[in-house]
Amino acid sequence: MQETLGHMNTWTVYLLLLVITIFAAYFCLAVAGFLRKLKLSMSKKKDGKPSLGCLTLLILLTAGIFLFVVFRYLVLYTPFSTDEPIAKITAQQAEAHLGDFKLAVTFIEKGESTHTGNYVIKGQRWLLKGEILHWHRWLSAFGLKKMYRSTHILGQYVTKTNAGARANSYTLIKDDQNALWRTLSSICKALGLVRVKSVSSEAVLPNYRETVFVWISDSGLKMRLNNGQAAAHSGKNGGNKKNDAPETGSAVKKTKPNRYPDHEEAIQR
Repeated sequence: MQETLGHMNTWTVYLLLLVITIFAAYFCLAVAGFLRKLKLSMSKKKDGKPSLGCLTLLILLTAGIFLFVVFRYLVLYTPFSTDEPIAKITAQQAEAHLGDFKLAVTFIEKGESTHTGNYVIKGQRWLLKGEILHWHRWLSAFGLKKMYRSTHILGQYVTKTNAGARANSYTLIKDDQNALWRTLSSICKALGLVRVKSVSSEAVLPNYRETVFVWISDSGLKMRLNNGQAAAHSGKNGGNKKNDAPETGSAVKKTKPNRYPDHEEAIQR
């Protein structure tokens, strides 16, 4: 199921959400009709029928909410196999009044680039945060596999350069601002239907000479250096090959400045 959703375009996903919305609207109308019938039945003192209809409606409503939550998770997260690349990152110089350096990030799914973004970082190091989702065992039996998503790109100061220096952060998700979805997600976690684990890469210095690839595995996020494109394609072959490239974290002299993003989201830390 996730493989099919992974190849859907935006309009197809919107269509699915529309169908789910219509389904929910139907239940709302059913509730209104049931309440009218319940009022009439109580006035005529008819016993038995109202309780049976209420139970049926409750079962259907619960099933509708469950299907909505499952599809919502499938849209927000991406399935992955063990050890595959999820992002390609290059560091570039930024002007002093904008930030300390800039990251050009290309996000990867199933070995293919999906979208890109430019992020001006305030800090001496940077790191990527994400989440790994595991389904309950009986849901996994229906073909639902582990999934992930990238959530934040952060800057980090290791030493105090000046009193006013504050690292910034970019949020890559928007559903955390929806109170209804946060409530449904919290209920699913409490019931054990899903288990979400927050993961983070190590904080590294910007590397201006080589491209950094972020890989995901069951244990979390890892960073590897690669001068070519082999790392981006090894995920198609099972992601089992290990690179002999050195670890990231060595900064060198900055190059000429590049274009910068239009805006950024700063947070106090």
